[in-house]
Amino acid sequence: MSSSTTMYFWNREALDTTGSIGELDSFNPHITISLIVAWTLIYLCVMKGIKSSGKVMYATATFPYVVTTIFLIRSVTLDGAMKGLWHMINPDLHKLYSPTVWLEAATQIFYSMGLGFGGLIAFGSYNPLKNDCKKDAKWLALCNVVTSLYTAVVIFCVLGYMGHNTMNSCIEK
Repeated sequence: MSSSTTMYFWNREALDTTGSIGELDSFNPHITISLIVAWTLIYLCVMKGIKSSGKVMYATATFPYVVTTIFLIRSVTLDGAMKGLWHMINPDLHKLYSPTVWLEAATQIFYSMGLGFGGLIAFGSYNPLKNDCKKDAKWLALCNVVTSLYTAVVIFCVLGYMGHNTMNSCIEK
């Protein structure tokens, strides 16, 4: 199976995946611990009920933006970050002719808005009868787009840094 250098870097260096599903590689304790902590917090919030988790939402709704801003400040100072950012804003437009790219873009939108649909359901469940749900839905979609673009800047800066380090280590060898 042939692979481009971009796909190799993404799968092996960025995601640290194996060549196939039958091939086992090293255990990643960081991801396992993160998942255990996340699912434990979700369980505790669901177990305590909506009243106690509603109070927690004020802090947890803003926390990802604070962390993303910290990552943004750090990532733009890394070597190669601007190359990654340039790669984001200057894409290869010939790839738009590939149906695979459109399928992956649609998949990303469904994943991204899937999180947003939870917010829409919550708006519909807990709002007063005379609430302007159209305005809330438009606001939520706009927040989703802005958040996606904001995090994309951070991700592409980090990928530019990782690509820069990989290139330098290959040159040294």
